[in-house]
Amino acid sequence: MLPGAATGAHHHGDQETILYVLEGTARYRWGDRLQHVVEAGPGDFVFIPAHTPHQEVNASADRPTVWVVTRSNPDPIVVNLRELDKFAEPATREYPHP
Repeated sequence: MLPGAATGAHHHGDQETILYVLEGTARYRWGDRLQHVVEAGPGDFVFIPAHTPHQEVNASADRPTVWVVTRSNPDPIVVNLRELDKFAEPATREYPHP
């Protein structure tokens, strides 16, 4: 993820998600209003339960963040939650979802 990029609020349906940070610093926000926040760096794991609204953010203004994502199901489920974007951290750069 490029510096300044952030996803919108979303969840992955019935899928649990595990992220492993390889490079940079990632910020994860989750909850009904994205009120919980944690930062993760190289070597850290983040677990996101199924149906949990969340957002991924590159916490660095000048370095990319690289992570590995694995989910409990191979289907590419993404449920965007536009109604929660008002609580999301704003991006300074567009995030092109792969």
